Amino acid sequence: MDLVIVIGGGVAEAGGLLFEGIRREVTTRTMPSIQSNVRIEAAYRGNSCGMIGAGLQIWEYGVSVISSYTEGSIEIS
Repeated sequence: MDLVIVIGGGVAEAGGLLFEGIRREVTTRTMPSIQSNVRIEAAYRGNSCGMIGAGLQIWEYGVSVISSYTEGSIEIS
């Protein structure tokens, strides 16, 4: 079984240097028996992932979830 760690958003745009650091940490913190099954990849849509996820949440749960948000400046009804 493969374990995939997906890095998205602006963080993924940091590129190879960030990914190599993450790979080193995963190697030092993962049990040897599963190290070969761990993959670290950039999200398919890069920096757009957050917006796509937010849109999917609205699609799935409707606008009422956002209109009940009271701590921020979002006000949709």
